[in-house]
Amino acid sequence: MPPSLDTSKKPMIRYEHVTLVDHAAHRVTWNAGRVPTLFRGEHSHALSVSSNGKTLCETRHVIGGLFGYPVKHLMSTTMQHCLEEMSNALKQRAEGKSSRHKT
Repeated sequence: MPPSLDTSKKPMIRYEHVTLVDHAAHRVTWNAGRVPTLFRGEHSHALSVSSNGKTLCETRHVIGGLFGYPVKHLMSTTMQHCLEEMSNALKQRAEGKSSRHKT
């Protein structure tokens, strides 16, 4: 099932393998894909402050393996949209603009 931002759909539960948490650099990296020869993915988010005082959210998404290129080709538009939305949500939360996660 491809990723979706449709709130009417039941969310998928995924357990990822976190490979790096760098508190100083505000970066987290995790791997997806249980059989690296067939499919593997590395995902990374890093937050920093830009020169104008706003939050800069850097997202890195690398996929590979035998099914990596077909998946990238078939789902690239959807994946790009989801990654942009995730980055925007992280940025808003870091800047304290998220109404959903206010404490």
